[in-house]
Amino acid sequence: MIWGIKDIAFREQEFSVWNKELTNKTVMKLDNVGHYPHEEATDIFNKELKNVSTYQSIKIIVKIVINTNNVAHIRFSYNLKTSSSAVDCYSYSNL
Repeated sequence: MIWGIKDIAFREQEFSVWNKELTNKTVMKLDNVGHYPHEEATDIFNKELKNVSTYQSIKIIVKIVINTNNVAHIRFSYNLKTSSSAVDCYSYSNL
């Protein structure tokens, strides 16, 4: 997981949820990076992306703000060995 500490869209609160949810991961926190690490720290991002081919699966968690009162977290999983995928909504909260 590459995390821009200056991200104003996904804060420490979201990081904590995802850090617990994602297992078997490497976490890289980038001090002077915001919401777009692929643009703000291109060299670091590309180096880590090249390493992804050694992993067996990829999980992507998306926070969706439905409206000012509701937030859903959707988990996308993709197994690189079997080419299988799964999607589920693992948390939903009223703010």
